Amino acid sequence: MIDIHSHIVWGLDDGMPDESGMRTAFQMAKEDGIKIICSTPHFIGNQLNKDKFKEVRNRQREARKISDEYGIQLAFGCELFLNADVYQLLEENVFESLNQSRYILCEFDVRKDIHKIEDFNEYLYEIEVKGYIPCIAHVERYFQDGLDLEIIEDWKEKGYVFQVNRSSLLGIHGSTIEKNAWELLKKGYAHVIASDCHRASGRRVSVLSDVYEKVEKKMGKENAELLMVENPYAILSNRDIKEMRPKKGFFRRKS
Repeated sequence: MIDIHSHIVWGLDDGMPDESGMRTAFQMAKEDGIKIICSTPHFIGNQLNKDKFKEVRNRQREARKISDEYGIQLAFGCELFLNADVYQLLEENVFESLNQSRYILCEFDVRKDIHKIEDFNEYLYEIEVKGYIPCIAHVERYFQDGLDLEIIEDWKEKGYVFQVNRSSLLGIHGSTIEKNAWELLKKGYAHVIASDCHRASGRRVSVLSDVYEKVEKKMGKENAELLMVENPYAILSNRDIKEMRPKKGFFRRKS
């Protein structure tokens, strides 16, 4: 399996606090069957400049040497925070796409419903203007009163990539977010499932096998492979992704 959204590298953001925790998480990922992890620390406009970006990159390089000890390939990226400060980062090229691909992992403020975020589509458009494809992190978490399919379908038409969190599918963020996440899968909108790992223990860890089993049971093995192996690999390889495949017998014809 391949995990394209992870805060596993220590000391960069609100993710892994120390090297020991990172090592534990690498071991956990290895035992879980995860082969590739993309380090995606939060990049927030008013907290980042070119000097700090260099520090992030140097720490990621340190972490890559350690990940090799566990047989884990560590790719580099970021989770770009979309607010008014993002324009400066984009203008100054202070961001990192996923493994230098055309895909950028980006997020809104999860504390706010998407309808309360001004100019949310303009931020996504600016990423397109730079020649990149927005990969929207934990898309299910921005709809606090249930999915707005008008927004989802608009984003889909624009070619945006939808990343869903393992923790959402497992119900860790509450019943509404869990329902949103499964609805995205059942309607065929999801493209990638990732861990959004922050710690070596607790709710958001470097594990995917548990949600793989759930997706396989509900949506079929082909979709589990697509969401946690094929599409993540395509993104990190700068290739086109594929849409989910309807599970045989899942979508019934109306009589």
